[in-house]
Amino acid sequence: MEKNRKNPLISVVTPTFNRARTLPRAIDSVLSQTFVDWELIIVDNHSSDNSKELVSSYNSEKIKFFQIQNNGNIAKSRNLGIDNARGEFIAFLDSDDYWEPSKLARFLLRAENSYNAVYYHNCYIEKNSSRKKIRCRLLRENALNDLVENGNTLVASSVIIPKSVLKEVNFFSEDVFFQGWEDYHLWLKCAEQNITFAFDSEFLGSVTRGDDNFDTPFQVLKNLNNIQQYFHMLTKSGFDYKKIWWIKYSRQSAKHDTKEYKDSVKLGVSVLKGATPYQFKAKSLVRIICSILGFFIASTHIK
Repeated sequence: MEKNRKNPLISVVTPTFNRARTLPRAIDSVLSQTFVDWELIIVDNHSSDNSKELVSSYNSEKIKFFQIQNNGNIAKSRNLGIDNARGEFIAFLDSDDYWEPSKLARFLLRAENSYNAVYYHNCYIEKNSSRKKIRCRLLRENALNDLVENGNTLVASSVIIPKSVLKEVNFFSEDVFFQGWEDYHLWLKCAEQNITFAFDSEFLGSVTRGDDNFDTPFQVLKNLNNIQQYFHMLTKSGFDYKKIWWIKYSRQSAKHDTKEYKDSVKLGVSVLKGATPYQFKAKSLVRIICSILGFFIASTHIK
């Protein structure tokens, strides 16, 4: 890839479905970028609201609109957007998320030395009118080991990646086995190919968590089962399975949320005994106590 190009085109891929309420905020955050050599590709899953009309109202040649029937598989929407992208770089932005105005400009400063890297940054998270910081971690030199042993740390709406890298790893998998964690799977594939991960500690975007997100406790439990199966299929096995603490930790949280308190407590005890970082052991202990209380309260109501 040529490093002397000062203004490469960045293609922003935004999948959407019935998000006419939040889509303008996402679009406006792209329009507000201080770096202007971008195109926005919106891939709509045949929304029943006025999303199509809303996009048309911007009347911008830089905004492209496609429709797809993805049957709930967002990987299909993202891949369609990538297929139609003209840019050297692909940036992902979900339709209920948005960026700070300096996001793309800061990326170009970093990209001068990391043209073949997966770029990501810290974000804010918004839920129920509250806003707090998500602090991603800087991956270790062995990114695959880090991603397996410590879990996903990349927020999809923060990622910018060369289109050539996406081609190299065969884009997002559209297999239903990966549905719900297709982004994490993509980062794992990049790490397997020894692609560099470049992290910016600035908070350059905001992500939304709500009832329509694909992260219910039941979906989380399904994802965790599939992820664990996938780890056993990885061709490179240089990591220690005993160090994978985060799957039990995440299961404990999901089991608590589904009111399966006994299972939550058992998993929590296992988390405390395992190679879990101390801050997460503390959180797990609190959840054990909450699960015990929840169990007794539920038992009282039954009686």
